[in-house]
Amino acid sequence: MQIQVIHSNALHAGYVKLTDKKIWRSEDLTDDLIVDLDSLGCVVGVELLDLDRVPSAADIAAKFHVASAELPMLELALRHLMRWKATNGSPTRRSQVQAQAEPGRTLESSPSPLLSTSTG
Repeated sequence: MQIQVIHSNALHAGYVKLTDKKIWRSEDLTDDLIVDLDSLGCVVGVELLDLDRVPSAADIAAKFHVASAELPMLELALRHLMRWKATNGSPTRRSQVQAQAEPGRTLESSPSPLLSTSTG
């Protein structure tokens, strides 16, 4: 399984696409977070309109059904978006800053081969 993370420097926003299933409806979790659902109510994608407030996968799974196989990948994708925020919106090695994980959370040191990323 491969998921896609799209990050927009210009909009300070991001999108995590978990599956290729058709989006049936979208619901707001918060003012800054929109969850796309398939016809069965399972999470297809997550749109973050403000990268200052990146939720955990558990926050999303508390309200919407996330397939158990996709939950770890969603958490990884959200961590990548947090890291982009910490590096001032640029995923290049030249602009990365030293960051420490919040208590109870970890930062990934390198992208997962199962995670594709793009910026716009």
